[in-house]
This record gives sequence, structure tokens and C-alpha cells, in this order.
Amino acid sequence: MVQVMSFCLWVVDIVDTFRLQEQPAMDKKQFATFMKSFVGESMHDDGSIVFAYYKEGATDPTFNYLAYGLKEIVC
Repeated sequence: MVQVMSFCLWVVDIVDTFRLQEQPAMDKKQFATFMKSFVGESMHDDGSIVFAYYKEGATDPTFNYLAYGLKEIVC
């Protein structure tokens, strides 16, 4: 007799879909080095960086987007 085990993996859609990755804390010099390497490797329109942080006492994060990585859409 063969026994099949099933399981369910719950993921956050945005994180999973866009393959987002958390970066470790960096000082100013490490951050500058990281950004230089990222910009050098990711000069295509699919790559971008979003910065998220929590304001003091907030339960929801605040997001910062780099303007050069966004496309303007006029409705």
C-alpha cells in the first residue's frame, strides 16, 4: 500500500511572485557597495529595489521606491 502525504505551503503572494528578498542591516559604506553592484548587474527594466521600514509604533511598513525604476501611467 502506498501512502501519499499532502501538504500546503502558505506564502505571501507579493513576496513569492516577485521573489523579494530581505537584505541584512548594512552601514553606509556597505550599502553604497551593494547599490553599485546592484545597479551594475540590474540595468534592465525588470529590476528594482523597494525600501521598507517601520515608523516608530507603526504596525504597517512604509515603502520607498526609487523613481528611476517606476513607469508613469496616465489614466
